[in-house]
Amino acid sequence: MDEELSAGCDHNYFAAWRLLAGASADGIVEEEDGVLVAAPGGTIVWLNIVFVTRPLRDPPSQLARAFARLDERGLPFLVRIREGLDEASEQAAEALGLRHTDAIPGMALAPLPAAAAAPPAGLDIRAVSDAATFGLFADIIASTFDIDPEACRDVLTPPLLEAPSARWYLGYVDGVPVASSALITSGDVAGVHYVGTLASHRRRGFGEAMTRHAVDEGARAGCRSSTLQASEMGQPVYERMGFRTVTRYKTFVRPEWIG
Repeated sequence: MDEELSAGCDHNYFAAWRLLAGASADGIVEEEDGVLVAAPGGTIVWLNIVFVTRPLRDPPSQLARAFARLDERGLPFLVRIREGLDEASEQAAEALGLRHTDAIPGMALAPLPAAAAAPPAGLDIRAVSDAATFGLFADIIASTFDIDPEACRDVLTPPLLEAPSARWYLGYVDGVPVASSALITSGDVAGVHYVGTLASHRRRGFGEAMTRHAVDEGARAGCRSSTLQASEMGQPVYERMGFRTVTRYKTFVRPEWIG
């Protein structure tokens, strides 16, 4: 069961980043023999990712080609490799000048809850349906992860609203957006992405509510499981909801880009 959930976590993670990079005017989506370059562009390191999707035939040369593609565009990036997938690729990444920094949990929830959970009192969750509101969505993400709002709006762009596999949500308090989440489906997997809450409204259950809303919408769409990649801050919340860590993704990045 965990192997199936882990594969679903991989598939959805890759699909979400193909979508993000493919919607960007300056984005790169390139795949070759187990290397997926999914980079929307811009200066946000963790959004430009080189994924190793399966054991590589020639890790040093394959990764070097991917890095050169991003370097010629002047894009900062990181590499993500699922733990236990390909030790030779991990060694090649470090030999090419990257440093292993952490491993983020890939978490899964299955089966999905049968009944939708009500949001906390005072939180009104609405679907994002227009470009102006999507800009507010990007601002929530920028504030949550302490990144430049303009840079965030450059990569979280309105064309993403047109993707049939994605739905975007904002949580409002007194008419003001304070929290966000997104549902990105791949097959029967409901991927939860871009969960954020303004610092002024944390510790009120809003992040959990936005996550639950995406999960519930995925269940309504016929999904059988849900996956996400957890931040350190979010992991305890997701565990309380019933998500389990089924895999981890090792992160490799150049030392000068470690913030």
